[in-house]
Amino acid sequence: ACRTFLSHSLLCRDMGEVASWLGELLTQMCGDVKKSRAKSIQIAVEKVRDYIDAHYTQSLSLTELADMVYVNPNYLSTSFKRLTGEGFVDYVMKKRMNKAAELLQKTGLSVAEIAALTGYENVRHFSRLFRKTWDMTPSEYREAGGKGERE
Repeated sequence: ACRTFLSHSLLCRDMGEVASWLGELLTQMCGDVKKSRAKSIQIAVEKVRDYIDAHYTQSLSLTELADMVYVNPNYLSTSFKRLTGEGFVDYVMKKRMNKAAELLQKTGLSVAEIAALTGYENVRHFSRLFRKTWDMTPSEYREAGGKGERE
C-alpha cells in the first residue's frame, strides 16, 4: 500500500493531481467499507435466522439476539426485514405456527402441549394467534386434516 501510494504520488505533476488521486482512493476505500458492512450484517441476519430456526421453542428477544451478533437491535430489526422480507416477530410467529400446524396434523398431542412445544406459555394467546394465521382454531384445524388457509 505504501509503495502504491509513493509510486502514484511521484507520478502526479501537481497538488491538484495528488488531491484528485487521493479523492478517488478515498471513494474506493469507502465503497470497500460499505461492502464489508453489508456482508457483515447479512452474516449477522443469517446467524439470527439460524438461531431462531433452532430455538423457536424458547423465549426469543430481539435485544438478546442483537447482542449475540454485536449489532444494535434497531439496526438488526430493519436489516432482518430488508434481507428476509419479513419482520423479526413475524418470522418467529410464522415458524412457530407452521410447527404447530405440523404437530396438530401428525400427533395426538393436546393444544396446550403443542402451544408449549412451540414456545407459547399461554394457550389462549397461542390459540388466538393460530386462528389469526390459519382462519380456524387449532382444534378445527386438526379436524379439517390440516387444510387451513394462510393469510
